[in-house]
Amino acid sequence: DVKIVAGPRPEVHPCFASDNQAAAFDGNGDYLRVADPGADSPLDFGNGDSITLEAWVNPRQLARNQQVYIIGKGRTNRAGFARDNQNYSLRLRNAQGSGAAVSFLFRDEDNRTPDDWHRWTSREEFPLATGWHHVAVTYTFGEPDWIRGCIDGRPTQGDWDMGGPSKQAPVQDDDE
Repeated sequence: DVKIVAGPRPEVHPCFASDNQAAAFDGNGDYLRVADPGADSPLDFGNGDSITLEAWVNPRQLARNQQVYIIGKGRTNRAGFARDNQNYSLRLRNAQGSGAAVSFLFRDEDNRTPDDWHRWTSREEFPLATGWHHVAVTYTFGEPDWIRGCIDGRPTQGDWDMGGPSKQAPVQDDDE
C-alpha cells in the first residue's frame, strides 16, 4: 500500500502549500501504474523527440549501485510485451556509495543485445536522508550529446556509463 505523507513544504520549499502531500513508497514493490492510451500516444517517443522527466524525491537509503525507479515506461513483464522493453526511465542511482545521482535509462529499438541499453548518470549526487530534492533529466532521442540533468535546480554533468551514447530511437510500444 502506498502511504500518504507530508511533501515538500514552506519554509524550505516556499512554492509549496503548507499542507502539500506526497506518496511514500517503502521499496517493497509499491508503484503507481498509468495505462498507455495506445499507438502514437503522448507517452511514445522517437528520434528527434524531446522528453523531460522530473520529480521531487526524499530517499532515506539507497545501497551502493542500487537503482530505484522514479518514472519508467515499459519493462513491466506484462504478457504481450518484450521482457526488457525499457522505453525510458528516470531513476536514482547510488553510484559512488554516499548519495543519490540522477540516472536516465532507455533501451534502443533493436532491443536484442546488452549493448542496446543506454544509461546516463549524473556525476553529482545529493546526500541521502536530507529531505526533499528536485531531480530532472531532459533528453532528445537520437542526439546523445543533448542530455541535461539537474539536481535541486542546478545543472549537473554526467556520463553515458552503460551502452554508450546512441543515435538510435528508443523501444516504442504500448506497455505501461
